[in-house]
Amino acid sequence: MRGDAAAAYSRQTRGQVDILWDVALDVYSNHDPPRYLGILDHYCPGTDWLGPDCRGVLFSIAQNRDAARFVKVGPRYAEMREIRACVASGDLVRILGLIR
Repeated sequence: MRGDAAAAYSRQTRGQVDILWDVALDVYSNHDPPRYLGILDHYCPGTDWLGPDCRGVLFSIAQNRDAARFVKVGPRYAEMREIRACVASGDLVRILGLIR
């Protein structure tokens, strides 16, 4: 369910669903990182050889901004494509400016 249908359903069921903290933490810790790292590796090849800090930053971008933006066309996604190119070329220092 997505879009307007999901929003309407969310409003209708507000307060009816409780997710235990331990369950939510387990899903976030054990499901989301491997999933988003795989998505990151798919859309931004070469990230698997990066150090944990640099890969963590790109993981955060992939999770929060949609990793598909690394390959989308248009001026709105230019910095994402440039980040992808920097990873491919090894020009990691340049990524700092692109993130800012």
